[in-house]
Amino acid sequence: MLIAYGRRGFCGFTWPEAQGGAGLTVGDGFRVLRQISAIDLSHGLAIGLHNFLACQTILHHATPAAFARHGEPLISGRELAAFALTELSAGSDPRRIRSTAHQLADGSWRLRGRKIWSGLAAWGDVAAFFARAYDTDGRDLGITAFLLPLDAPGVVHLDEAVTMGLRSVVQSAFEVHDTVLGAEMMLGEAGRGLDVAQGSMMLCRLGVSVFSHAGMIRCLQAVSEYAAERTISTGSLAANPVVADLLEEHLALAHGLDLFLEGCFGMLDRGETIPAPVYVASKIVGPEIAFDAADASLQLMGGRGYIETNVVARVLRDLRVLRIFEGPTETLAAYLGSIASVKPATITEVLEATSAPDLVGVIAPVLDSIHPKRPENRGVSREEWQRRGHHAGLAIAMALFLAVARRQAATGVSAMGESDPVADARAIDALERALRQRVQALRPPSAAATTTDALTARIQLLVGDVREQRGGEQWSRDPVTDVPFVSGTEPDDSAGV
Repeated sequence: MLIAYGRRGFCGFTWPEAQGGAGLTVGDGFRVLRQISAIDLSHGLAIGLHNFLACQTILHHATPAAFARHGEPLISGRELAAFALTELSAGSDPRRIRSTAHQLADGSWRLRGRKIWSGLAAWGDVAAFFARAYDTDGRDLGITAFLLPLDAPGVVHLDEAVTMGLRSVVQSAFEVHDTVLGAEMMLGEAGRGLDVAQGSMMLCRLGVSVFSHAGMIRCLQAVSEYAAERTISTGSLAANPVVADLLEEHLALAHGLDLFLEGCFGMLDRGETIPAPVYVASKIVGPEIAFDAADASLQLMGGRGYIETNVVARVLRDLRVLRIFEGPTETLAAYLGSIASVKPATITEVLEATSAPDLVGVIAPVLDSIHPKRPENRGVSREEWQRRGHHAGLAIAMALFLAVARRQAATGVSAMGESDPVADARAIDALERALRQRVQALRPPSAAATTTDALTARIQLLVGDVREQRGGEQWSRDPVTDVPFVSGTEPDDSAGV
């Protein structure tokens, strides 16, 4: 599938035509990706993984020698690239990577490790591989990135992960056993691996909203057509006021997501830097509103929506992972809440720079709730701080999202260069309602923690000691992280993982 896309120029969106690319701006590349994803989200994600995650990391940081060898094949689609960061012990926190790279006397590197959930790895030719590097004296240099040929001696491909959705994209694991790479295969500098990954990962957080918008509008298209033809006891399903209100709200939010994306695309194409909190807001808000729209679409279609061959059922499954990929909603919300607590100017300055100083006042209650020096916050428990940080992060994400969308609406330009002031106004109203709900969601301290043990014990009593597993597999736990895994996939300490 990807080879066919590559022959048509879809594997080098943003690279110059002289190098075999399509010569598109980043914004135009994302627009093309959105159109492909609206037809098939799995295909769009596969192309996005190659273009915006793996290739951006590899080709921007490869040495001249490595670029000469792999640049043109990757850009033209004759080679496919994977991104190998995730490990059993390192999911949303890549600093816990256990893969290793030991420098040898001649300057080359010996790699060992195991990667999981690596998209395209089983089909790919090379991967951006991240490991903790050690010099010849055994000193820890920090996490470092390498360009790893996936057919190199010592690379062993493991089973594909059987996922809930995105069934056209292979997610698999692989091991690296004493694979030796020359010094020219390092990406960037030793110890700067996370910096090398940062730019691509931020772009992919925006890409997650692109995929979210594609799936959202596909579901709304399907349910709108269905509702127009379906007759219920009150008449046309589309004319039922409850249904009409629901569809109008989701359509408005979809348009708001479009405004947000166009605002970000414009910043990228003008060479402006998108603030990191805006990328985080993209990853939080886009998937959440898209999944809500897909779920509502399936509900409105009733039993027909639940049928396996219905497009809404497929898109619902495919969208679900976007709330997890590139940082789960909960983790990123806690992150935004944390940085707002330590340095609120990180957030308020972004709002002011996007011509939205009034939104600082809107989120003032949540900022006050996590301000460590306010008298009313003295003596707050660690658990309550975590709860407040999470709720504050969700509200902050929506405020940042709204600020970008509102600024884009003020330009009078949305998708396809068209202007629709009425749709823009409805979209902004819907986003403002969502922001108010986030602000109001901050709850008073809860005593729930005192009942958790009792509830867990009750659930265990009702369900029993039951685990689902494939025949012959045994569940165990990683001795370092206490994370459950299936035996036979645990890290092999003798391999240096």
